[in-house]
Amino acid sequence: MRIIVLLIILLLAACSPQAWNDRMTTPQEREMAERVIAMIRADDVNGLRTVSDSELSPQLTPQSIRPIVRMMPTAGQPSLQVVAVNTLAMGDVPRTVKALYYEVGADKQWAIVQVTLVIRGAQTRLDGFHVQPSALRPTTFNDFAFAGKPAINYAWLAMMALAIVVTILGAVTAFRSPHFRKLRWLWVVGSLFSFVTFSLNWSTGAFGTMPISFLLLGAGAMRGGPLSPWVVSFAIPVVAIVILVLDRVERRRQVERDDFAVNEAA
Repeated sequence: MRIIVLLIILLLAACSPQAWNDRMTTPQEREMAERVIAMIRADDVNGLRTVSDSELSPQLTPQSIRPIVRMMPTAGQPSLQVVAVNTLAMGDVPRTVKALYYEVGADKQWAIVQVTLVIRGAQTRLDGFHVQPSALRPTTFNDFAFAGKPAINYAWLAMMALAIVVTILGAVTAFRSPHFRKLRWLWVVGSLFSFVTFSLNWSTGAFGTMPISFLLLGAGAMRGGPLSPWVVSFAIPVVAIVILVLDRVERRRQVERDDFAVNEAA
């Protein structure tokens, strides 16, 4: 049991956003991206040109970056949140583009700063940057909070709980009921899967359906990263419902048979 718990902890650590960011970027790339952020803050056009790709460099002028500089928070250290990577095989030297998203700011002045790097062979150059200012800390936008949420969010949680309860009841019934003696484990395993997934964006309230899909234990929640919204989902525990209905029918038939036997004996 301790070994299983340890493996789960190691798996969760390996899947953490920080571990993913460290795996997808090198220390040199992160250092370069943070240096670009410092140059933007300092309105250092010449510095940005020296690290830029040949296509970007001519576009960098004091007039073009000054509006961006005004949007940049003056306080707070940049914190890497998300990394997106795209590799294209063009000729003999592959071209890899990495977009690093940083949270920068403090108090009521925040921003998400996207720094895009292009890597060709051993050469890494700046391919672009973008600043999205905010009065709130970006990583708190999509927190799993209940304040101000509409009724659909609470209804969704209720359906998730119902799906989980039905799934567990179905599995327990299949395991314990004599009516499922044949292929018992197949019924138990089948009851753990639910089909046709209904998903809700917890932040926006947008929802959708995936007809060809399944969920384990009837419900789930996931988040794509620190800047992404939570998506909560439930599915229909078809097999578990069939198990519960069949078990109830068989119990009723057994009661009727017992009553009939008693009446015959009388």
